[in-house]
Amino acid sequence: MERIIGIFLLVLFLTSCKKETSKHPSVFIDFQTKESKFFTLNELTSYLKLIPLETNDSALIKRLKKIQTFKNKIYILDSGFDNVYVFNESGNFERKIGKRGHGPGEYVDIGDFELDTVRKRIVLLSVELGELLEYSLPGEFIRKIKLPIKPTQFRIVDGKYYAFYNSFYDVSRRNLYFTDLDGNILDSFFRFPSNSKSMDLTEVTGNMSDYDGKILYTEPSDAQIYEVELSNPPREKYEIDMRSKVWDEDQKYDFNAFFKSLNRGEIAYLGSTFYETDELLFFTYILPLTEDVKSLRKRKAIFNKRFKVLYLEKIFRNDPLFRLMSAPLNVDASGLFTSKLEIWRLKDKQNGSLVNQSEELKKLAEKMNSNSNPVLVQYRFKLKNEDKDNNIYTNFSGN
Repeated sequence: MERIIGIFLLVLFLTSCKKETSKHPSVFIDFQTKESKFFTLNELTSYLKLIPLETNDSALIKRLKKIQTFKNKIYILDSGFDNVYVFNESGNFERKIGKRGHGPGEYVDIGDFELDTVRKRIVLLSVELGELLEYSLPGEFIRKIKLPIKPTQFRIVDGKYYAFYNSFYDVSRRNLYFTDLDGNILDSFFRFPSNSKSMDLTEVTGNMSDYDGKILYTEPSDAQIYEVELSNPPREKYEIDMRSKVWDEDQKYDFNAFFKSLNRGEIAYLGSTFYETDELLFFTYILPLTEDVKSLRKRKAIFNKRFKVLYLEKIFRNDPLFRLMSAPLNVDASGLFTSKLEIWRLKDKQNGSLVNQSEELKKLAEKMNSNSNPVLVQYRFKLKNEDKDNNIYTNFSGN
């Protein structure tokens, strides 16, 4: 009898440990205060291309939320009109995937989408109905999958299973789910208290991305990035010290107080954009307001994994393109990043001095009008081997 009880307790212990997260990061990223060398995006990339997206009555983009690329095609999620458009590599419009409605193969809304490059499918997520809709890459409807949860975002991992970033409105009180390709739950992680206020902060902080067959995940208000894979405990992969006041761990799930504090510019925190490649980690961050920091905008950072070199946004201060374009909206398996350049930024008089520094940006501004679709910026970083010896760090105090 004692042996049976012992085995039961052991199983219970192992099961509970499976859900715990490792608090020992493999990489600690510390914001430095050393003098920096300045670069242009062109100097740190091996590939850089501007792609104006064709504008016509069949493809008017109101709010470009997400980009995916595959075999010389560019897939665009417009969350303003709930459409997924397909463009070729030159930016010419080709087709739209599905349409809004309540009939077979139609969707009510699109909160997110993913390309399944293994099964050659495009998958749309309806946040309102909690379901997935699968189409072939040409756009033919395949099937609908009803989900047991109501997630806000998802990823397809190696064409084998789904990872869902769950809404804080969900009664299950888990923020990350894995399911099979039919929507059956396989595992879940990151429980949050039942008394936490429901608030979706994924446009601000907290999110997920994927790299090397694993999910990268951050909780809202955290300065840690976790690596999560099916059937293994989440591992704290990166801890980022921004050398500023961050949110108190004891108040981690008081999202209402956190939101008020960040709106007052009192704390530093990770933004909702982070991507990892074989060479680097790209992430966004927000700093508290000080005499040197006048706005709460998201700043961009690049961490060279091999040589442990951190590039903060200030090193690109002389590059008008880097300053005007968005943080990445996608990075593919080859390390090709895609950002957007909104036309209104080129037309804004406050940005006139930046635009005039670049002949190419001046030509774009003259050529397009305020109703034109965005311009995509595709680039691939080449972080030099000598960076470590040159001691290239940014001046944090001057951001």
